[in-house]
Amino acid sequence: GSTLDQFRGDFDRIVEAHGWSYKGSRGWRSAVIFNTNLRMAYAAGRWQRIQQVKRVRPYLRYIAVMDERPRPLHRAWHNTVLPVDHPWWNTHFPPNGWNCRCSIQSLSGADMKRLGLQVTQTPPPLDLTPRSVNAPSGRKSLMVPKGVDPGFAYNPGKAGFGSGQQSLAQERHG
Repeated sequence: GSTLDQFRGDFDRIVEAHGWSYKGSRGWRSAVIFNTNLRMAYAAGRWQRIQQVKRVRPYLRYIAVMDERPRPLHRAWHNTVLPVDHPWWNTHFPPNGWNCRCSIQSLSGADMKRLGLQVTQTPPPLDLTPRSVNAPSGRKSLMVPKGVDPGFAYNPGKAGFGSGQQSLAQERHG
């Protein structure tokens, strides 16, 4: 509920209190963190709305911003259409990384027909790979799907409303 300027006012105190360090300028880093938190909160609320209407809008479409900036796999996932309850959404519900601008569109059968879309018969593979990340206890290896940044391999709506913020990919796959 705060603005970027308000967040920046608290940024130094938060960083110092947690003993964090960061790369890049204070202004750039605070904007990345603020915008990512905003997108994660939006995604969590979006998931709740999707759950409310999934009986009449049972499909989700992955949408990448198709300019020069999307990651190659996010571009490849563009127009992937799967049922709302498909397990792929457990690890690929955007945002899928820092500065990810991808989104989800909820679709009815009529929407699918109007847009000329069909359910993706072969969903993109999870393709879990070990990624080394810095953790408070030292370097740690996480299993994360290719194309998804460590720390983003979960569905924010499921995590935000009671199922914990752990990686659902790790939970399901070891």
